[in-house]
Amino acid sequence: MLVLALLTENFLHAFKLQLAIIALILVTLYVSIISYLYIYYSGTPYKNKTYETMMKRLLIIFSIWSICQLPRPILTLANVNAFIQDEDDFTSNDFT
Repeated sequence: MLVLALLTENFLHAFKLQLAIIALILVTLYVSIISYLYIYYSGTPYKNKTYETMMKRLLIIFSIWSICQLPRPILTLANVNAFIQDEDDFTSNDFT
């Protein structure tokens, strides 16, 4: 039973690392694609002022989302558990 618990713990740790790497890759891909498109179409005028405003708002929203996605994978890969709660915290009987 102890071996199974260790395998499960190692599997969960590896899974968290894989998710962190995938999250970093997705954010990096998004930033690189948006940067490329912004540079590529930098001289092209917008259809109208409303379209330009909508696109700028969309860019700001997705940029904020991307920036907010970065701390957790970075902390996971750095093995910092300050903000990542363990499941044992919820099931422990320390306060009873």
